[in-house]
Amino acid sequence: MVRAGVPESVAMKTSGHKTASVFRRYDITSEADLRQAVQKTEAYVRSLPEKQEHGQSTGLKRAGWGLIRLYKYLIIGGVPTGISC
Repeated sequence: MVRAGVPESVAMKTSGHKTASVFRRYDITSEADLRQAVQKTEAYVRSLPEKQEHGQSTGLKRAGWGLIRLYKYLIIGGVPTGISC
């Protein structure tokens, strides 16, 4: 239900869970969830500025690409070709 956009509190009442910890215990993360997390992180990193307003590199974008490469290696099983870092 939460993945469908139902607020957690409503899903908890519907499913009969009284505490958030018990509710989350049954929230199993799927491979599709992990792939979506990588895609969202990648979109965020793409939106980061290359440089600050005064022209200095922020370093955030480079760090972000390193993080994405690590995610892809751990979650997907390797960095696909064509990913520039």
